[in-house]
Amino acid sequence: MSGLQGAGSSALPALIALALHPEPRVRGRVAQVLGNLGGSDAAPVLGGLLRDTDQDVSLRAAAALARLEVHAVPPAVSALHDPRPEVRTRAATLLGRVSLPAGTDALIAALADDSPSVRREAAESLGRHAAPHSVDALMRAFWDCEPLVRDRAATGLVRLGGAAVGALERAFRHHGTGDRIRIIGVARQVGSQALPLLIQALEADAADVRRAAAYALGQLGSRSALPVLKGRLPRFGWIGGERDTRVLQAVRSAIEQITSRTDAVANLPVPGTPDCPDLRALPLPGNDPDAQGDPLEKDWRGAMP
Repeated sequence: MSGLQGAGSSALPALIALALHPEPRVRGRVAQVLGNLGGSDAAPVLGGLLRDTDQDVSLRAAAALARLEVHAVPPAVSALHDPRPEVRTRAATLLGRVSLPAGTDALIAALADDSPSVRREAAESLGRHAAPHSVDALMRAFWDCEPLVRDRAATGLVRLGGAAVGALERAFRHHGTGDRIRIIGVARQVGSQALPLLIQALEADAADVRRAAAYALGQLGSRSALPVLKGRLPRFGWIGGERDTRVLQAVRSAIEQITSRTDAVANLPVPGTPDCPDLRALPLPGNDPDAQGDPLEKDWRGAMP
């Protein structure tokens, strides 16, 4: 086998034949050699080994295909139709390594797979692709019955950033308290582009939603939210404003977080002032006429016999 590895592409016919060898150990070694060989010619053979009945051979083929980058996409897409969920799971993971439209579309379809592990890896890989047209599919996966699938979908929506905000806003309008709190959690991680959604959530009927929105705005730290947050405070201590004490506590905490953060930035010392000397004006080592050498070096040399 080592001789075939050194023969380059001329060894491909022999490797194709050995890929059908009855011994799994031999087929696994073929997968490794093909991964080292690389190229589009190795991809179909590795695709067949990816669907091998022996788990170790299939794993070695998946690792080898990962090294082929774009050439790995067609066999991985094909493997998503394998009857075994473990093979489909490996294929979904593999497609996360290379972002191509064909792979993205196959992963969107895989989110409807019967196997939770396939849906989980499909959502994870779609998050890596961060393709805007996958937002609706990830939003559907956000409501999956399996917690791990939901978590991977949430991560994918965060990676999409502003492209996910519209879908999050639509979902917020059509779901109840618990789901709205989950949406707020994603919106907070999306960042400033989701600020309008978080501000809208402060007007929700459910106190728990308003409380979650206030905390999220505090963690986001945008001064743009201060007027809205301060508007939730009662005037003169008792007129109007937020009535729920827990929400009011969250609103005050958010205001304090934002103002303390912005005040800290405003109070940073200005370079060139006594509190923050301009490092560019300091003498470089060896250029100071008053320096008598490195005292640490002097002490070290003085300690020598």
